[in-house]
Parts: sequence; C-alpha cells; structure tokens
Amino acid sequence: MASQLIPLNKIKKIDIINIQGGMTYAQVMDKYKPDILMNLALYDASSGTNIVNMEDENKLSGYLFSNYGIGIKENKELCWINYANAKTNSSIRDFVAGAPTLISNGKINIDWGNKYSDYVNGKHKRTVFGFNDTHLILIVTDNEMTLKEVANTGLNNFGAKYMINCDGGGSCHLQVGDKIHIKSTRKNASWLLIYLKDDNEMTVKVDGKEYEFEAFIKDGVTYIKLRDFEQAGYTIGYSNGVPSIDKPKK
Repeated sequence: MASQLIPLNKIKKIDIINIQGGMTYAQVMDKYKPDILMNLALYDASSGTNIVNMEDENKLSGYLFSNYGIGIKENKELCWINYANAKTNSSIRDFVAGAPTLISNGKINIDWGNKYSDYVNGKHKRTVFGFNDTHLILIVTDNEMTLKEVANTGLNNFGAKYMINCDGGGSCHLQVGDKIHIKSTRKNASWLLIYLKDDNEMTVKVDGKEYEFEAFIKDGVTYIKLRDFEQAGYTIGYSNGVPSIDKPKK
C-alpha cells in the first residue's frame, strides 16, 4: 500500500483532468507537471471515456454510480457535494463522484447510486481519494481489498471524513515527483493532479480574498513583495518614498 497524507495548507492547487481516449501517467507528467499524481475515476476501457459523474473545468461528463462525491472550489477548497448541485454551482470547478462512496461525515457509507457492480464490489487493488478538515488523503493499494476493508483503512488509519472509491487494478497509480510508488499500466481517462507550495510560499488573505504569495514571517509580521500585489491587480504608489497599495478596481 502507498499513501499520501497532505496538509491542506501545503497545497497550491488540486486539479482533475478528464481526457477522451485517456493518457498514460508519463504523458500526464510531461504535459501538466504536477508534484503528486494519482489515477482517478472508473472509465470505459474500450473507448477511454469517463463513465462516472464528473466535472472538469465546469465541463460535465459521466452518468453512472453515486451522485455524491468530492468537489473543488477555486484552486483547492474541497467540499462534499452531490452532482446536481455541483453542476449548477459555477464555483465548483471540478467534481468527481464515488464509485461508490466509502465514507461520509466521518462514517462508513457505501453508496452506489444508480449503478451497482458485483465486480467492483469484489477484492481488487484499490485507489481511493478522500479528505478531512486538515489533510488530503490519497491511498493506492498493491494488495487486493474489499470496499469495506479499504473504507475501514481510510477511516481508522487515516482519519478520513469523506472518501470515494476510484478505478483500481491496472489503473492504480501514485507518484510523487519522479518517484513512482505504484505504477499504472493503462491510459486512464481521468487523473488527479496536486501542486504543492514552495517552502517560502503561503496563502495570504487581503481584503477578504486569498492569494498565494511568496512571503515570510518575522516577529509576527508577514512580509510580501510589492510586485506580487501588482500581479494580483493592486496599484502600487509612492509618496516620499513610502509605498501605498490601492485596491483593484471592480
């Protein structure tokens, strides 16, 4: 078993990609260059087409399995939501449903939705995706497990509050940088991409909006480069050598 327990405050962006015909892990790494890569949803292997309810950059696909799953707002905010609400909420950029769901609100809840599969319900190598209030949780197994077994692992070993089952078997893949923990042998139709902050990068809230700035803290004061404010749309002015920052025009 390979796993990644990633503090949410260390994540810069979480992205779901859905590719007609599928892509290998090497193609994804070369094109998108994520820090962490994991395979995602069940798909039709004959056509390389996603079949699970999904949203990629507000583009909808899929029609099978659970209506509930994990949504992503803006760059990285995770939420547990149903597909109907995700597709009508423009702030939900990406969404992937469970096939089936495994954990909901801190309790095991195996919910199949409109598609039950004896095959998926058997013992397989598993890929599961979840989160709690502080961490993103990625688990990929190289041993065969039932859904209940992997759900118990997610809940009891990793403290998952929400978790879904993804595609397993030969699709299973977990990679951190150049290090491949478990390698996929397929062109998967969808992938989960994680981008991490640099060591000196942090989330800074200005006028109620969050920005990812290069910053450091000294004596309780957060220091940020003025040019980063300019890139965020603020106007920098100077009076007698003292800078001032004007809010961006709406």
